[in-house]
Amino acid sequence: MHVLVIAPHRDDEMLGVGGTILKRKSQGHRVAVCIVAAAEGCEMKPENQRLTEIVHKEMLKAHAYCEIDKYIGLPFKSVLLESYPRMDLNQAILDVVREEMPEEVYIPFWEICREIINLLPKLLW
Repeated sequence: MHVLVIAPHRDDEMLGVGGTILKRKSQGHRVAVCIVAAAEGCEMKPENQRLTEIVHKEMLKAHAYCEIDKYIGLPFKSVLLESYPRMDLNQAILDVVREEMPEEVYIPFWEICREIINLLPKLLW
């Protein structure tokens, strides 16, 4: 089975469905993780940029530990996520879903991706 986790920010995938990721991997399933706000902007102070780098490295270590098969980072900035046109966010996520064609989708902290949830059944079935 192919599983896709769509999380708004780094670490949301582990905090929200980390146990499920480990379970699915132990069952031999393929797991891909899509982080919506994976880009970071230059508007951040240098000390915040360093923290972002640390969090990213920790995320990659967690993915390696869980044997995540694929990481997809979308080009949206966390600090500006609500300022992006909803159509752009939706399209980027839909493109990932179409490319991955998962059999299961998990969306921890789903309020960021509310509109996508309504569109998923049309794409997957």
